[in-house]
Amino acid sequence: MIVALLLLISTVSTFGQNVKHSLPESTITAPEFKANFQNDGNGYLKNYLFRHLEYPENSLQWNQEGTVVAQFIVTSNGEVTDLTIINSLSQDIDREVIRVLMSTSGMWRPAFENGKPVDKVKEVSIAFAPGELNPDKRFVREAKEYLALGNKQFYNKKNNKNALYFYDKAVRYVPNDKSLLATRGICKYQLGDKTGACRDWNRIRTLGGMEGDAYLDNFCEYKGYSEMIGTVQDNK
Repeated sequence: MIVALLLLISTVSTFGQNVKHSLPESTITAPEFKANFQNDGNGYLKNYLFRHLEYPENSLQWNQEGTVVAQFIVTSNGEVTDLTIINSLSQDIDREVIRVLMSTSGMWRPAFENGKPVDKVKEVSIAFAPGELNPDKRFVREAKEYLALGNKQFYNKKNNKNALYFYDKAVRYVPNDKSLLATRGICKYQLGDKTGACRDWNRIRTLGGMEGDAYLDNFCEYKGYSEMIGTVQDNK
């Protein structure tokens, strides 16, 4: 049974929005869901997902909620390939998202560069919330509360493991918040998870970067947390 689960569905093209961009000697458009060729935005994709996604029973039973972020390539033929989950909620929910998005293969108009179809990366964010049609505002509130709890553990109590637990909870609700990703990355770095930290910081750049984030380029080369914090303070 399809449950009213989705609510905030947004799409992001990692290397271009759903508008034409004039670049030197190049004009690029992003992939579009075929049903929406004559319209702006991605409303028809939202409708398709709403009709076909089902809330897995186990996830519904355990009230597992948050925002899934899926990334895939729309090929020059409009096929969907290389689909990966960027922000996961549960294995069951992830599998359902993959199933439905893969069913859209062949239903896309590809990206165009200088009038020729090209492969292009696409992202889709899907919010799962049992019984809610518009959970986005609540998700933002939940994320802020978990962020505050994480900051208290990280900066005041110096309990980095507990801090990461709360940061993970916050990202579960709002996975594309760049400030939150930057903060979680610092926490991961302090815990010795350099790979995880770099993954968060690279994600920020994928999302378009943030003001004053030039120092992120060198974070992964630092020897320790104190050197990193010194760089952050120097850039304030």
